[in-house]
Amino acid sequence: MDYEKSFEGQSYNYDLNKQDYFWAKISPGEKNISLFYSEIVAEDQINQIELDKFNDQAQLDDMKRIYDFKEIKELDKNEKVLIKGIIVSLPNEIYKNTFYICNYDLETINYDACMGIYFNENLDLEYGDIVETQGKVNHLSTRSRIKIYDLDDLRILEQIKLQNFDLFDIEEIDEEMKNNFISLNGKISKINKKSFYIQDEEENEFKIKINNSKISLDDFKKGDHVLVSGFLIEYSDRLIL
Repeated sequence: MDYEKSFEGQSYNYDLNKQDYFWAKISPGEKNISLFYSEIVAEDQINQIELDKFNDQAQLDDMKRIYDFKEIKELDKNEKVLIKGIIVSLPNEIYKNTFYICNYDLETINYDACMGIYFNENLDLEYGDIVETQGKVNHLSTRSRIKIYDLDDLRILEQIKLQNFDLFDIEEIDEEMKNNFISLNGKISKINKKSFYIQDEEENEFKIKINNSKISLDDFKKGDHVLVSGFLIEYSDRLIL
């Protein structure tokens, strides 16, 4: 290395950034600060800030994203989601403190794509309310649901008249239809305290469970022909409506 003529009280240095040599005032006993290193640190800090902003925006965009009900079944427990749908079942009609919403595309209600919403307080809801809600994914043994923790997490957007549920024959019911909203018709063959059975013309029988206190089985009798609509669930290892 060829050194230039030295200057009194100065040191000879090399700038990695500019790739050139330079003279600088000596600083015995003081902390040496590299301008080049400071520039790298500053640039890294800026990059980290931009990355944090990007991640925050991505998280915000993800929270604004409305999830499909089928996607929720694949998500981890307690993951936060935003969903939207139309109310087809009020709280406590099917499960305690749970109401159900189905997909709605402004024209038709998709009764085979529904999701339970759990909230441990009384809610003033009506059939046909179109709602948007955010909460945490909760997986149970037979179904998935969304738990909300604050009234502010639920917004009623509008209200429409419910359409008829899809009508099926009893013999068509199978496991793949579980958790769907459907309609069945038939003749009442048996009445219990909180449930009754209907039969079709081929004497296929299906159990209907009543969870709505406003419905009284005293108004029905064996032999009545009825049309029933509700949520197909698994109960005691069997499907019931």
